Amino acid sequence: FTSARRANAAALLRGLASIPSIETIAPTPGSNPVFLRLPILCRDEATKQHAIAALNTAGIGASGSYPASLLDVPEVRASVVARCEGAGGRRVARDLVTLPTHPFVTGTDIARVVDTLANVGHASSVRCGSVDGS
Repeated sequence: FTSARRANAAALLRGLASIPSIETIAPTPGSNPVFLRLPILCRDEATKQHAIAALNTAGIGASGSYPASLLDVPEVRASVVARCEGAGGRRVARDLVTLPTHPFVTGTDIARVVDTLANVGHASSVRCGSVDGS
């Protein structure tokens, strides 16, 4: 299962590398992640919502994972505020999408993910005026 997850994650990372609205998260050099799911960051929350809807419509079980940054959870806010300013955590909560990597993901599924996210990225860059949203 682990080797299939790693192979599927590697194929997804290769396919997603050229999509400007998607930022892949590179493993730490020398690490050997299991990839229970592949995390990616979308350009913004609108792109994230569009990506999740389009992927699910295409039969790919994509999801966002975090509803809020730890800084925005009242029960833990006091514990983390002094140690960090939180922009990175807020970005992850806002823009993170996770993709399946399990052994039943096929090459056709991976191509569908890449094509779907490329189309989402193209649609959002046309809507926003440019890739950087300006």
